[in-house]
Amino acid sequence: MSELVSYGDLSEQPSRQITRAALLAKESSELDGYRYRLKAGLLSFMDQCDTEAAYDAANVAGKAELSLLKTLLAEAAGSAAGVELVARWVEQFSNSNHQRYGRRFGG
Repeated sequence: MSELVSYGDLSEQPSRQITRAALLAKESSELDGYRYRLKAGLLSFMDQCDTEAAYDAANVAGKAELSLLKTLLAEAAGSAAGVELVARWVEQFSNSNHQRYGRRFGG
């Protein structure tokens, strides 16, 4: 037996199709909005993590440089040659830290 559609059913079918299409469009739009908010939240969280990591790295490097400076200056005991040597070592250490920081954080 063939399934023929009566003319009465045809007049209702486009209306149901339009309603269904509108519902699908609304669901798709809501899903797109949800995905956008999720991605924006993730990017924000990643930025916060990067900022905290950059702060921590700079803080640790700065403290290490100051500690090295204090320790070596104490060992130099006021010697002009010792102070010059300390200055070069601390500068080299600082440059090394800056290069590492730049590689890690792109700065």
